[in-house]
Amino acid sequence: MSIPEEASSEKTAQQEPILDTATDTPEYYHLFKIIMVGDYNVGKTSLLLRFVDDTFSENSITTLGVDFKCRTIEINGRKVMLQMWDTAGEEKFGTLQSRYYEGTHGVIAIIDLTNEQSLENILKWGEEFDRHRLDATSVVIVGNKCDLIHERVIAAETIQKFVESAGVKYIETSAKNSINVEQVFQAIATEIMSTLQQAEAPPESKPVETPTPVKQNYDYLCKLIVVGDAGVGKSSILSRFADNTFDESYLATIGVDFKISKIERNGITIKLQIWDTAGQERFRTIMSSHYRGAQGFIIVYDVTNAQSFENIKAWLDSIDRNANENAKKLLVGNKCDLTSNRVVDQTAVQKFADSLHIPYVEVSAKSSANIEQAFEIMGNEFMSTLPLTLGQQWESKTVKNTASATKEPNYLLKLVIIGDSAVGKSSLLSRYANNTFNESFIPTIGIDFACRTIQVDGKTTKISFWDTAGQEQFRTITNNYYRGADAIILMFDVTDRPSFENIKMWLQNIEQHASTSVKKLLIGNKCDLVSRRVIDHDAIKELAELSGLSYMETSAKNAINVEQAISSFASEILATKTNPLPRLVSSIVQTSPANQKSENKSFVSTKSDNSEYDYLLKILLIGDSGVGKSALLLRFADDTFSEAFLTTIGVDFKIRTIDYHGKKVKLQIWDTAGQERFRIITNAYYRGSHGFIVVYDITSLESFQKIEMWFNLIKENANQNVKKLLVGNKRDLTSQRIVDYAKGKELADSLNTPYVETSAKNSTNVQQLFMDMIGELLPSV
Repeated sequence: MSIPEEASSEKTAQQEPILDTATDTPEYYHLFKIIMVGDYNVGKTSLLLRFVDDTFSENSITTLGVDFKCRTIEINGRKVMLQMWDTAGEEKFGTLQSRYYEGTHGVIAIIDLTNEQSLENILKWGEEFDRHRLDATSVVIVGNKCDLIHERVIAAETIQKFVESAGVKYIETSAKNSINVEQVFQAIATEIMSTLQQAEAPPESKPVETPTPVKQNYDYLCKLIVVGDAGVGKSSILSRFADNTFDESYLATIGVDFKISKIERNGITIKLQIWDTAGQERFRTIMSSHYRGAQGFIIVYDVTNAQSFENIKAWLDSIDRNANENAKKLLVGNKCDLTSNRVVDQTAVQKFADSLHIPYVEVSAKSSANIEQAFEIMGNEFMSTLPLTLGQQWESKTVKNTASATKEPNYLLKLVIIGDSAVGKSSLLSRYANNTFNESFIPTIGIDFACRTIQVDGKTTKISFWDTAGQEQFRTITNNYYRGADAIILMFDVTDRPSFENIKMWLQNIEQHASTSVKKLLIGNKCDLVSRRVIDHDAIKELAELSGLSYMETSAKNAINVEQAISSFASEILATKTNPLPRLVSSIVQTSPANQKSENKSFVSTKSDNSEYDYLLKILLIGDSGVGKSALLLRFADDTFSEAFLTTIGVDFKIRTIDYHGKKVKLQIWDTAGQERFRIITNAYYRGSHGFIVVYDITSLESFQKIEMWFNLIKENANQNVKKLLVGNKRDLTSQRIVDYAKGKELADSLNTPYVETSAKNSTNVQQLFMDMIGELLPSV
């Protein structure tokens, strides 16, 4: 057999998969699209759920239109991504399914062994295949429900004659009892692979070329759902954005449809997986199940239909009930080209959107007005969340679970948790930091962050936990966060052998990117799943001993050994620490009231007890995200600069000791996150600080306009007499400057604050900036 030209391997390599991050492998040799067809209730969905999720439900839930799932398997040593499409069996969906046949590599036709009509109807499905030119596509026929022996009405001999005449493979299965389910998908994939190899076979004189693996070609995957009443133009908006097409005819979406598109932001590629949902009320319960894991929602109404606008509140309520609370939202008024038919006032809608703190834009799918801008807004909203977990974010607060949690810590530890996707890293962290557990799996995208202060051997210790994405496409992101880690927890799942085997790979990552002195702990999670365990203790012990790792087993679900693992690990880390976190003397700088001239007074405590330095100063860098706080700190502390923008998560810090007029001054400089979601975390670090460097970007008017807000935060959270310095960064970008020097100086004067402009990239005034701050704090030295 040969496959249609449109389904050749070259086309396959270019075809974009719909990625299920819980099961995806980001590098594979082939992508096979497989359609599952058959009459209503033959068990198509059950087979798919058993194969992908190893689950089964006795309840029959009708597939509306098309659903899909992905799983990667190995065929002859090669990784193959199966993209499986589960279709509706009812006759009324026949026309709907036709558009999903395009690019199909294989078909699984399913009959119910307890329903004779389902076998007779296979002939009708054959006619469908002919109509859509699928005659050369690989086919496997499946007889499902073979466990129902007493209810069986189709004899094996009858089916055998049929499949022999058709020249196709036949397998009997039971989705309920998991009989032969794996074999079905292995068989169809093998058939397709064989077809591909025949189609690709070169002349005998030429060697067979190895296919090039499909590489991940995006940095982040964002699931975006478009909701709104029927007829408001959701599908039209999606078609205009993804394909730049528009169809005057109205075709109601059945259940859920989707499209894929990509956008670029600051050198980062975001793949948008955009789900177009049915607006009819009868589909609401189906659609809500798709809300889970979505990072954003576009809520659409029709400006010529007042009822569609009035129903926006109901759609927002549905999102609030079913989606992640941190999902971003955008309100869209469609059909703005129909000005004479308009019935919804734009000003009223804008006021409504502002009251909910939701962006609003009006578009026309027909004329293409503002379509790109709408998705640009969602892209920017999505970017503002990076690199946090998109599906679930930690509460931005430290857990006050000990009496000493409000004290300044003796030690600050950075602990990074790594391991394959779905081993339970986020669950372990959630259990330890918040004492919570979530049964649903939401993969971490990039990095997540949480803090907890505990007592370790009588010492107050603040641990900042960094939860990293396990998927390979995020390795380059997570590797950047190894820097400065005091310790790393390597996790595997005791019920998942590959996650254990990959520990060696994770150890290699640590060796390449982390400090040689970093402490390591191996954790085997899900120890409560005794019957599903596949990794024995001897194998783990051997790996731990060979790698010099301590080892513990945990259950995040049942809270087994979670406290003990981290507490004992923290004790082990502190045993190697010779010096605690430098303690800051409170109120050590004497200042005059703001309306009096400052006198040159020295510290109350003029000498430090530590012979390594004379003065210790805690300085915070604050300002909006992206203004260059981290870049200024790296330039000052390490004399380095990176063009890449890597968002600060929570708080980072560096230490540098410099000579100031013959005195050794130790600067403990804290770099804080600019995003609003971190305010509660970062505000806690204001207390005890001696100086604040408030940074804005001279090419960003918004960052400049927020300076007064940052000064108010200092006033609310810091000591009364702290010193402040205003900085306008990126002065090298003269052609992009929006805020001129005079405006910056005028604002600084109104705030009674010194002002300086810098360039972290060119190192302009960076050294002087910190010297000026020391001069403010040590005027008499």
